[in-house]
Amino acid sequence: MAGDVIINYKTVASLGYEDEIIESFGELLGQERDKTLKKAHMIGFAYGFSQFMINFTFGLLFYLGQFFVYHYSLNDIEEGNTDDNINPFNSMLAIFIMIFGAMEAGQANQFGTDMGKASAAGKKVFSILDIPSKINPVDEQDSLI
Repeated sequence: MAGDVIINYKTVASLGYEDEIIESFGELLGQERDKTLKKAHMIGFAYGFSQFMINFTFGLLFYLGQFFVYHYSLNDIEEGNTDDNINPFNSMLAIFIMIFGAMEAGQANQFGTDMGKASAAGKKVFSILDIPSKINPVDEQDSLI
């Protein structure tokens, strides 16, 4: 509808239908706006929940890390064990390994479907490059001056 009005703007203006066209266009936009508004709220909620879960997991890992360091370090000191198996550095190292491992697993899952397409595209490019050219610049036998 908007395309027809833009193309035929002189006819619309000469007949004085600007107000009717604007009202009908507003009605069409209103219907679509209501649909996209609901969808936008759902997408925003899903994004916010995913960000919450990431930060909640970070917080939970750090809390459990300090819990284990505090309680197991006290037990080791009381029992006379002095081997440094559980200390804050090892705890933080393990937490960051889990965090970055999970992030990389998510990215690998996200881009895993594109790897097949990339491999097929690479094979196609190399098959084109492997086709011998009809023009051989090194061969002096067929050169004409």
